[in-house]
Amino acid sequence: MTTEMIIEILNDLNGAKRGIFESTKISTDVEYALFSKLPVKTAAPPGSRLYPFYFVKNDDGTNVAAVYVMQEDLHWVVLPEYRNQGILIGPLKKSIIPHLLQESDEIFITIDPLDIGEEAAAASKKIAEKVGFEMVKKERDVSYFRSFSASR
Repeated sequence: MTTEMIIEILNDLNGAKRGIFESTKISTDVEYALFSKLPVKTAAPPGSRLYPFYFVKNDDGTNVAAVYVMQEDLHWVVLPEYRNQGILIGPLKKSIIPHLLQESDEIFITIDPLDIGEEAAAASKKIAEKVGFEMVKKERDVSYFRSFSASR
């Protein structure tokens, strides 16, 4: 799923299609939703059946960021007008990562500048480190990170 697809989902949820999905509130600023069909007109990623998302809201209830949970990775996106404000750090650290670690002992992320661009890769690395991910390997320009539960 591309960054553009996730931005389209966020924009649709903030616009006329607000309320088109059922979600579970896991904290004051984070909702978890599991789509069986994407709420926007986009080509579904091959082999996908369910689309787990976390949506981060600001104080006025606007969806400002999303974290898409892929099979073995996370894809986070902040709407362009909310970037560089640290808006994702608290929700990832306090709500999303602990929620994910209820189901798994480890979470892995991959940051590849060829996929997302140099600027987005640098920003993603900063976010990953600030929320407790540790770099476990770097091959060429691709960085591999891991976070694990305190019970390990």
